[in-house]
Amino acid sequence: MRSLANRHTSIHFIAVSHCTQQATDEWLRKVGGGWNVDVVVDQNRELYSLWGLGISNWGHLLNPRNGYNQVMLGKNEGVWGQAVGEGGCRWQTGGAYAIDERGLVKWGGPMKSVDEAIDFEEACKALGR
Repeated sequence: MRSLANRHTSIHFIAVSHCTQQATDEWLRKVGGGWNVDVVVDQNRELYSLWGLGISNWGHLLNPRNGYNQVMLGKNEGVWGQAVGEGGCRWQTGGAYAIDERGLVKWGGPMKSVDEAIDFEEACKALGR
């Protein structure tokens, strides 16, 4: 997302954290900062709720495929799972959306599973960028 935000400066990129501000700030330091992505803390998960992102079910989080894909991501790309930050909830469903300048959703929705790869390039294309 950060790389795309640097390439597509006409798009306002926002990431939403459901951890505490302190945990979010610590995570941002670990990943090298937000760059051109605004990071909003929504510890009460009110924004998540407004977008229909509630608590997932066991199949969403604990599907055996998710564990396999997590191991493969670690082996192939060196990305290993981390503990959920303070105040966060592993059961929170994630999602991604592309909203045009009129406020219309042009792309996205809730994640189908925790191992779903979000294609932010497709989001940019949906916005005509």
